[in-house]
Amino acid sequence: MAYTAQTACDKNGYVMDVTVNTGNVHDSIAFDGLYDRLVQRFPEINACVMDAGYNAKK
Repeated sequence: MAYTAQTACDKNGYVMDVTVNTGNVHDSIAFDGLYDRLVQRFPEINACVMDAGYNAKK
């Protein structure tokens, strides 16, 4: 079984949150759970930057 970790960092590189998902879940899908947790804990977030792996047609 494979796993992936989604890590969210602030502009200084400090880890704000992490989620662990099964390896067969695409990054674009796994991000939703991480994003929901982030905006709940840090409502002041107004932008996200990520690599092209998170761009997928749903």
